[in-house]
Amino acid sequence: MRHIDVIAVVAVLAATGCHVDPPLPPVPSCGEAAAHVDALHHADGAYARGVRATLERRCEVDHWSERTRTCIADEATLDGNHKCRDTLTIPQRTQLDAALAALATPTVSARPLADAECPPTVVEECAAVCDALGRVAQCPGMPNARVVMQAWIHALAMVGTQPIDTQRRMCLAQLQSMQFAARCTRP
Repeated sequence: MRHIDVIAVVAVLAATGCHVDPPLPPVPSCGEAAAHVDALHHADGAYARGVRATLERRCEVDHWSERTRTCIADEATLDGNHKCRDTLTIPQRTQLDAALAALATPTVSARPLADAECPPTVVEECAAVCDALGRVAQCPGMPNARVVMQAWIHALAMVGTQPIDTQRRMCLAQLQSMQFAARCTRP
């Protein structure tokens, strides 16, 4: 290349400058997206905390996309438009809808659970497991009944992260095994 050509190329580069895109903002985590929705609700209490925890859990377990998390974090209001919901896959929406419906529908039960409550569920078999746990925990002579119940409540929370059909299958199996293991009459 001739000396004049090199000078011309350098002059053109200097005149136009190098264009560098600014760095993209970081993609919000599931926790950050859920916290943003919580802030938009302007609500407090158990239900609001449940919504936030449910959004975060479903986001993490169902692997919501960067697009979805960014959309949620960019929402200015909760106007009912739900455009971010459209960025979820059908299975993700189904899981989210079921989990939110479970929060809105309180479980009616005669069991006293003072130390911990069973996680909300729309799966009847899992609600039945929780009810049975409450009865088993009150069995006279059952060693460490409360500890066993707490462990199963924790297990039910983990089961709740699975697809609905898997939850149903797991809880049904647990109900069947509890029938054989716990022969108890109330005091």
